[in-house]
Amino acid sequence: MKLTGSDLAHALFVTGRAPGDQAKFGDASVWEWLHRSSLVPAYVRRHSSGRLVRSNLALTLDRSEKVALSYALGQAMTAVFCHQVLNVPMLLHVDRYEKRWKVDLGGSNKRPDLFGRLGPAQWVVAEAKGRSNAAESSLPADLVKQKSVVKSVAGHPPVVALGCITSFPAVKAGKPGHMKVNAVDPDADAEGVDIELQDGRYLQAYYEPFARALDGELGVSREGDDFAKRFNNAVTLGLRPVLYELVTTTGGDELARAYDGLDLRPSEEEREAGWRSDGTFVRADWANALALPDYEAEYEAE
Repeated sequence: MKLTGSDLAHALFVTGRAPGDQAKFGDASVWEWLHRSSLVPAYVRRHSSGRLVRSNLALTLDRSEKVALSYALGQAMTAVFCHQVLNVPMLLHVDRYEKRWKVDLGGSNKRPDLFGRLGPAQWVVAEAKGRSNAAESSLPADLVKQKSVVKSVAGHPPVVALGCITSFPAVKAGKPGHMKVNAVDPDADAEGVDIELQDGRYLQAYYEPFARALDGELGVSREGDDFAKRFNNAVTLGLRPVLYELVTTTGGDELARAYDGLDLRPSEEEREAGWRSDGTFVRADWANALALPDYEAEYEAE
């Protein structure tokens, strides 16, 4: 996989748990995302080999801090993997849907972290794991034992159910390693849970945080563009005007029907600017931060 800072910023936004409910959380949801996205320029670097490594600051974190970083990167890299390999651009944290609509999606031991809409009646579910060093040898087998974790989403068996592990295994003893992403394709599980949802609600839960960020007081609108704002002088976030209107004025079946009639594919010029296939705009100006040579000189290519 090849990815940019913007890919990571988008993944960190959409996989976050904060629902972006302006009435309930206000700008706190935006601050939560800015906090999460700041993990990248603080703790991730691009090695001269092109691979991602941890900054020296990341290597000095205590155990609990490393767990939090690994969790966020595991979620984000699962979203990047699903987008680039499975062509699923819209991965959503299960908790965000559940809390937004106050529904019970089953116990935490039997449900995935993330699920995404590949197309009408087509769903992908993913269990994300992150490790600050090498993944324990039993982890892939544990993911397989969990099997598909769900039998159905909106009444349809998932087209793909996977586990995704993001880790930093040492190249050799005592030497910090590069990021590695492993995916396992578990077997089906007849005892898994059913995720009952409505397409319109899923779409609203996915896009609302973008709309709320644009509505809030944080950030500065780009000149001549009411549907993109720059935050923290580093990340710009936006949403197609047609999506903004749909998400803020409709819902339910009406939203789902209108959405399925949209063509959100960006042109090559739009893609280079920062527009994505889900109709969102994310651009992270982290090139200088990712290139900082503040990581261990002992990093070696495998």
